[in-house]
Amino acid sequence: MGADIHMYLERSPIAKRRDEVISSLLGVEESDIKANWELIESDIFGCRNYDLFGKLANVRRRNGIIPLDEPRGVPKDASKDYLEEVNSWGRDGHSHSYFYLSELVKVDWTDISQEMEELVDRLKKENKDLDTIRIVFFFDN
Repeated sequence: MGADIHMYLERSPIAKRRDEVISSLLGVEESDIKANWELIESDIFGCRNYDLFGKLANVRRRNGIIPLDEPRGVPKDASKDYLEEVNSWGRDGHSHSYFYLSELVKVDWTDISQEMEELVDRLKKENKDLDTIRIVFFFDN
């Protein structure tokens, strides 16, 4: 039995608001800024790649891969849809974590995961503010 990753893409409420009100952030209420992030893509990464798992969260680490960080937990401002997914897995979901696009672009994914490299490249082209997009994820086995 192996581990699988459940990865989702979220966009910050500031980016969502910016899309809705392009002219400026003037008049945005504080409650809007502190709102939960928005889920924009579900289950974006379905392959089993233990080098990637080790790099992201020290899960099934092998081949001398150095993790970016230990699992950070579920973000306090995670989207409601993501929280529902997390809760549906209960204790079977583990090693919850997240990374901002600004962190992911600093990693050389070439020898780790072609799929991750392509995802980061796509997201970088689609988003100017790299701190308004993040991946959230967890594992099951």
